[in-house]
Amino acid sequence: MSTAPNRVKFFLNSSIGTGNYDKITERTQWSLFGLPLPVTFVKETFRFYETVPAEVSAAQAESRGEAILTDYLHTLVDPYGTVSSTLCTSRREGDGLLVTLTAECVEEIGRAVPIYTDPTEESGG
Repeated sequence: MSTAPNRVKFFLNSSIGTGNYDKITERTQWSLFGLPLPVTFVKETFRFYETVPAEVSAAQAESRGEAILTDYLHTLVDPYGTVSSTLCTSRREGDGLLVTLTAECVEEIGRAVPIYTDPTEESGG
């Protein structure tokens, strides 16, 4: 529970020392008759997981990386333009694989607007 700048922990010395977990934090501000109070209820959920080593070929890793990068590219470009071409490359770096996606995109940054002129200005009069 947190009140303005202070935080009250109900369980002292209750921390998790390993790095194999996901921490999910939910904050709910309390209110009384619709008026917000300076008190926020904080719920932290820890989901543990165990990593399992798996062999993945360079071609599979590049294919997965290309799919992830292409999806992300479309989330950025699609509201404003189109992706006209992409090129995916990869190279080994230490124990990992660096996947690079290069893209050519078309974006509409302007619009055509007719310019109206006064007919008397054209005739010089």
